[in-house]
Amino acid sequence: MPFDLNRRKVLKYTGAATGIAALAGCLGGDDDDDDDTDDDVGNGEDDEARPIDEERVEVDYDDIVEGGTLYTGLSANPPNWDPPQIGDTTSNMVSGAMIYEGLLTTDFEGEIHPWLATDWEEIETQDITEADYEDYMSEVPEDEEEMPPDILMGPTEDGLILTTDDAADAVDDGLFGVGYEFDIREGVEFHNGDTLTAEHFVQSYDRWIGANRWGVEMVPWYLDARATGDYTLELYGQLPDADFFRSISLAVFPEEHWDMEPGAISPIEDETPIGTGVWEFEDFQDEEFVTLTRNDDHWFDPDEYEGPVPDGFPAQPPLETIEYEIIPDDSSRAAALQDDIIHHTAGVASDTLSDYHASEDFRVSAVTSGGYLFFEYPNQQEPWDDPRMCRGVNHMIPRPQIVNTVFDGWQTEAAFPLSPTSSHEGTHDYEAMEDELGDYNEYDPERGAELVEEVFEDYDIEAPFETRIITNSDNDDRVQSVGLIQEVMNQSGLFEVEVETYEWGRFAGEMLVSGDLWEENQIIVVGLSSGWSPDGYARSVSHPDNQGGACCNHTHYENDTVTQLIDDARYGPDVIGEEGLDTRRDRYEDLWRELMEDPPVSWISFGVEDDIVNENVVKGWNAYPFNSSKYSASLFSPTAGQVVWTEGEDE
Repeated sequence: MPFDLNRRKVLKYTGAATGIAALAGCLGGDDDDDDDTDDDVGNGEDDEARPIDEERVEVDYDDIVEGGTLYTGLSANPPNWDPPQIGDTTSNMVSGAMIYEGLLTTDFEGEIHPWLATDWEEIETQDITEADYEDYMSEVPEDEEEMPPDILMGPTEDGLILTTDDAADAVDDGLFGVGYEFDIREGVEFHNGDTLTAEHFVQSYDRWIGANRWGVEMVPWYLDARATGDYTLELYGQLPDADFFRSISLAVFPEEHWDMEPGAISPIEDETPIGTGVWEFEDFQDEEFVTLTRNDDHWFDPDEYEGPVPDGFPAQPPLETIEYEIIPDDSSRAAALQDDIIHHTAGVASDTLSDYHASEDFRVSAVTSGGYLFFEYPNQQEPWDDPRMCRGVNHMIPRPQIVNTVFDGWQTEAAFPLSPTSSHEGTHDYEAMEDELGDYNEYDPERGAELVEEVFEDYDIEAPFETRIITNSDNDDRVQSVGLIQEVMNQSGLFEVEVETYEWGRFAGEMLVSGDLWEENQIIVVGLSSGWSPDGYARSVSHPDNQGGACCNHTHYENDTVTQLIDDARYGPDVIGEEGLDTRRDRYEDLWRELMEDPPVSWISFGVEDDIVNENVVKGWNAYPFNSSKYSASLFSPTAGQVVWTEGEDE
């Protein structure tokens, strides 16, 4: 169903953007302080006043009101509905994490729980490497057109590849890195009425194997899956993998979608996304709205569920409908919230977020996220191939000013590459690592200039050295951050920095995905969202497997020590499970030290996952640390005891 503008008076909406200038006054913010903001505070408030990582709002399940619609504002149009091809958070917010489900679920603390799998048992974990598969590999065909689509490994230097058939032979002979047997939940139905079985997972993993998003394989861990009964699944990984359970919970598809090419499921192409999820697709108008409705036949029963569920938790979401209104402009989206057209949104400009925080009628829920802003050096070009150059410029990044002025206190300075949200497996003591490595990221332009001058002398470079910074134009906070960095670098007298900005589609599509940025003398500023595992904070930007493409070693950084530490911290029996946790932490701490000494990027700040709700209407909302699951986790998460409902809507 379309978004009902009649109930909100369309003229009020069309005037929303023009009224945003007065938003601070309407919400109770103090305009008088804005012009006098210094480097240590944002919008006249101490950054301690920001409600980041506060205690979650407790939900009294007796207060829940059944029925109702959540009216929410999205900042972007979902470009993809088919999970193997989803590479953006917006598409996950409306499809990947909402309509679909996988074997497992994760709560607000990163703990893993049963979901479509009710139980599992280890088959075996073996200490093997990729080299152990060579006897099962096939030769690369001479004709490229005959290259099989289901390649899991290779091509190697010897021209060998491992296909799914090769992998099945290896598993038959007992060769695999890790294997588990899963009991699949009985009685689960897809939105089209089909009954879920183990075979659905086998066929769904086959769909994921065929996906190659911007040159990045979607299931690099996968080896083989086989249904050994209607509700028994064996799943195998290539290597002994500490992140196996964080990797396997991929969307499962109904039989009618098994043979579709990745990306083919889209309402634009009249191919409705069909999953088993709590929410099901209802309607979509490109660039205008998305409507999801509650799946009243969902399998969840709090009395039968195997995982932890608080007493009194409901069997289904109280909400019946989610109406996403697509409003890309931050100011218009914020004003739509103020004018009671929508009751929830996120991702507005930082100063606007502060204004809403100061209002009595709205509540901001905010947690430190796994997202980070980073500064990517052209380290294959002289003089950037000298780590002193990158460390020197790193000291010229005014992190305090960026965090407290540009982001108005709604970010956290990055002392080293790991967000505190994902720190459990990545360090023994997060604060101790901040103390140890914090000097590398300290804002100290004089110290930075000394390092750069050493490099210039060694390379016989005469200042000012010309370079440029590129970023996307449709993120105001990011553009302002780049402007501050440019100013500091130019003021040093050592650089002449030019800034170029591009609309996101061109920036991501033509520049990041092209894979040739590493050949240019330019610095890339972009953001990236990681997950609960520390692996993503290093592998994405510094592992050679991710060179080129969209994510995210765009500049072809390569350091053999870094690569080995990344792999050793994830792969091997000695880093798996609780018994391997200390060893894994040791290796990550060594990795952070190496990355700060020879940095591929500068980690500038860690973001905040924020949500603004009309407190008179939306009840129980708590922000989730990773925005791909912004709606799915906050609206209905039994293992976290998290549920949202609405009251007092103006029907």
